[in-house]
Amino acid sequence: MVGMAMRRYARKHKLNCDGGYVYGKINGRYVILDEGYGFKRLRIYLYPPAPDPEAESKVAQRVLDVLEDCDRKALMLKGKGAIAVQRGFAVLTFGDVTGSMKYVDRYIHKVMPGLDAVVSGGDRCACCGAVLEKDVRFVELDGVVQPVHAACATGLAGRVEDEEQAKGPGSILAGILGALLGAVLGAIPWALTFMAGYIAVVFGIVISLLADFFYGKFHGRRGAVRLIIVALAVILGISLGQAGGYTLLFAKNYDAIGGKAAEISRAGYVRFSWEEFLLYDQNTVLGIEYDRQIANLSEAELADCMTREEFIETYYSLDIENYRLDMRAEFRKNYLLGLFMGLLGFLGSIRRLQNKNRRRRVRELN
Repeated sequence: MVGMAMRRYARKHKLNCDGGYVYGKINGRYVILDEGYGFKRLRIYLYPPAPDPEAESKVAQRVLDVLEDCDRKALMLKGKGAIAVQRGFAVLTFGDVTGSMKYVDRYIHKVMPGLDAVVSGGDRCACCGAVLEKDVRFVELDGVVQPVHAACATGLAGRVEDEEQAKGPGSILAGILGALLGAVLGAIPWALTFMAGYIAVVFGIVISLLADFFYGKFHGRRGAVRLIIVALAVILGISLGQAGGYTLLFAKNYDAIGGKAAEISRAGYVRFSWEEFLLYDQNTVLGIEYDRQIANLSEAELADCMTREEFIETYYSLDIENYRLDMRAEFRKNYLLGLFMGLLGFLGSIRRLQNKNRRRRVRELN
C-alpha cells in the first residue's frame, strides 16, 4: 500500500505507481519506493548482478562510501541496516515521520548524484545487462522490483515458471514427516533449556525454522497446508520439549532425594514421578500398586489381605494429594506458558514462512 504522500511525490516527479510501489527514473537513475509500518524505503538501481562476487563486493563498498557520506540523523536514516547494497541495488530505509518524503527527496537530489562517479550500469537491463533504451518494463521477482527490457520480462517469466513446474507439486505426507523431524530436533534444546529453568521465544522460532526447513527438504507441498502443518509441528515440538524437560528434571532430582539409598533406580524414579504426580490421581496409583502386590499371592494369602478400597483408604495421603495437585497445576502453567512463547515465536517468523511458501512468479507492473 502506497500512502498519499508517496502518491503525490509520484505525480510530481512523473513516476509510476502500481502494486504497492512507486517506480521510475529520477535524477538519471531508476528508483523504487515503497513503505510499511514505521518506514519508507528507497531502492536505487545500480547495475545488473555481477557474475564475479569479489568484483561486485569492491564496487559495493565504494557505493556504500558515497551513500553514507551524509547526515544520517538529519535525513531520518536510523539504525545499523538503514543503508545497504543488495543484489545490484542501494537500499535506504527512512523513519516514517510527518513529512518524511522530503527527506527521501533530499537524499535523491543531494546524495544520489554522487554515485555517478563510482558506479556505472544503472542504464542497463537487470536481466540481460544490455542498455535500456525504449520500452523499459518494471517487474517484481522475489520481492524486488527491477527494470528490464520488455522481451526480458517475458523470457524471465517463462524461465521462472519452468523452474516452478520442474519442482513438482510436492507431497503432503513427505512434508508432514519432514516437519515432524524438525519438531523433534527442535524439542531437544527446548527440553534442555526448560530443565535449566528457562523458557524463551527464541526456541519457538527454532522449532518453527527446523519444522519448515525439513518440510521443504522433504519436498512437502506448498500452499496454506504448509503453514498449517508447520504450526501443528510447532505445537508438537513444544509438547515433546516440555515432556522431555520434565523427564530430565525428574532424572536430575533423583540424586537430590538420594534415590540410590531409597533403593529405586533412576528410571523407576522418573516413571514414579510421572505416574504419581502428572499422569494419574492418587486413587489410581494406589490401585495399581495394590494390583502389583497381590499379583503373585495365592488364594489363601489373598483371603488375609485387605481389600482394594481398604488399601487405598489406608495409604491415601492428603499431603501427597495436595503436592500432586500443585505439581499438576505447575505443569499446566509451564506448558501453557511454553505453548504461548513458542507460538509467539512462530507468529514472529510467519511472514518469512509465507514468503518462502509463496510460488515464485514474475509480476509485471503497469
